[in-house]
Amino acid sequence: MQKPPQQMKRRIRRSRATGGSYVRLLKVIAWMTALLAFCALLFEMDHFRTKRQYRIKSGSTPEKLLLRQQEQHLRHTSEKTDDAGGTDDTVVTKHPPHLVMTLAGLTGETDAHNVIIEVRPDWAPIGAAHLLELVEAQFYDECRFFRVLPNFVVQFGINGNPSIQSEWKTKVLQDDPVKESNKRGTLTFATSGKNTRTTQLFINLNDNPALDQQGFAPIGEVIEGMEYIDKISSKYRERPNQGQIVNKGNIYLQQEFPELSYITSMRVQKADETTLSES
Repeated sequence: MQKPPQQMKRRIRRSRATGGSYVRLLKVIAWMTALLAFCALLFEMDHFRTKRQYRIKSGSTPEKLLLRQQEQHLRHTSEKTDDAGGTDDTVVTKHPPHLVMTLAGLTGETDAHNVIIEVRPDWAPIGAAHLLELVEAQFYDECRFFRVLPNFVVQFGINGNPSIQSEWKTKVLQDDPVKESNKRGTLTFATSGKNTRTTQLFINLNDNPALDQQGFAPIGEVIEGMEYIDKISSKYRERPNQGQIVNKGNIYLQQEFPELSYITSMRVQKADETTLSES
């Protein structure tokens, strides 16, 4: 039985409308799929760049990074004199970087005092390069000495701003081989196991050769001002909780341990600066 023409027309219109909606839906799905694929591509590109930067910062090419930093801050030239009294080609001489660490809140002291640290890339190139990177970022400014054990070590290196600490704790270093003993005055990265160095450092208050066997590789040494390191307050010893410092920063330390000694600033010493013990 044939259907009336008007009814047929309505059915055709409904069919076309349904088909059009289906086509539009397919187009939307295709567009969203393409957008997701593009976003995934951008993410992979950014992830690749991050991994590449991380590898450099973690020390896969520490010699290049260290050389670039040394040339920027400590490069100076000396002229070589020939037999006739003239000058030959310029000779570039590189010296180990020196850091000026200014301390405050010392036991028996009202003034701030400077300590000079010589960074030794020949001892530990990966750790030395990372230390210079941290100093360039002013990471250690206002850091407290949260662990002080007389005749053993003073430890520091958790930033007082939790967001800054969170950013840097992901930059984990590969270990350097131990080339130098943990003698009094040497500076060494703290670890929690193999290949776990990040930002925490300690200075040996005594000769601690047992640390050598545990993989603690010194990266530098105090060459001036060790008497001020000895005056870092040991009142609280190991009482400050490192987890609380990471989560709450200096607010926690100032409230609970107000007499901690601390670093007011830590900078690379320029080649033409005079070494001073006091600020």
